[in-house]
Amino acid sequence: MLTITDMGTGMLAKSSVDEDYGQEILGGEWNAGVPTMEAVAAELAGQLTERNAMPRDLLEMDVEVFLRTMYAAQQ
Repeated sequence: MLTITDMGTGMLAKSSVDEDYGQEILGGEWNAGVPTMEAVAAELAGQLTERNAMPRDLLEMDVEVFLRTMYAAQQ
């Protein structure tokens, strides 16, 4: 049963029509485009990660040797 308030008079009116309002509100925030946009964003992020990945030689470089070389170049 649906209860309606008349804002002009403040009177309550009851409708005999059984509305399925709960189901409508349950999915009210759902947007069909969001899963597609999330998939595209994940794919682009993967491409950027691969493209901007650190070179192999830097991944295997000894940090201490790098810092000593850097500090020696500054002197």
